[in-house]
Amino acid sequence: MSAGYPTEAQLRRAIIERAAEYRRATGLALSTVSQRAVGRSDYIERVKRGGSFTIHTYSKLMDFFDSNMPAQERRRDGAKRKR
Repeated sequence: MSAGYPTEAQLRRAIIERAAEYRRATGLALSTVSQRAVGRSDYIERVKRGGSFTIHTYSKLMDFFDSNMPAQERRRDGAKRKR
């Protein structure tokens, strides 16, 4: 019974997709993005390989991407562009 909540796989995919969008927008390496977002350079790579993550860290990552996405990557309504 999911009650409409996202699955772990959906949250993992969101982390990976947002990290890729941020990397394209900034030209930074994944390890640099990870270090800036959560203070551990290997964290996002570990998540990509199936490593565990908490809802707290997921929120921290999404907040980082929301706050730091370059302006040209934002749509008029403030949402991020899909690529």
